[in-house]
Amino acid sequence: MITDLLRDKLAAYILTLANHANAEGDVGLGGNSTSPAATTLDVPLGVTTSQYTATRSGDNVVEIKLMVEGSNITGKVIREASFGGDHSNAANSFDDGDAFMLSRVAFEGVGPFASNEQLEIFLMLEVE
Repeated sequence: MITDLLRDKLAAYILTLANHANAEGDVGLGGNSTSPAATTLDVPLGVTTSQYTATRSGDNVVEIKLMVEGSNITGKVIREASFGGDHSNAANSFDDGDAFMLSRVAFEGVGPFASNEQLEIFLMLEVE
């Protein structure tokens, strides 16, 4: 059991990491299970998300929203999403590598997408 105070502090820290100066989201084509030591998606597309936001809802939930324009994923079936970032330009790093992935979610494939569509993915992290 963790206390309400620790749950609150952990959610706040996750939000801080998710809002790091170089934080970003990514989507990929892989859908297999992954190792907790992984630093990238299984099959990353490396596309730039048109929108990436991290907010806190409630005491213990962090919501990550990723939006990808269809022109970046035309004809693709997306099966995984992640958020993390890149330290290559970060002056105040909390990791000793250049890239970091904080969370990866594999799901049943969605798509293929037309160039005029948008994909929105919501990742909910709940500290219990």
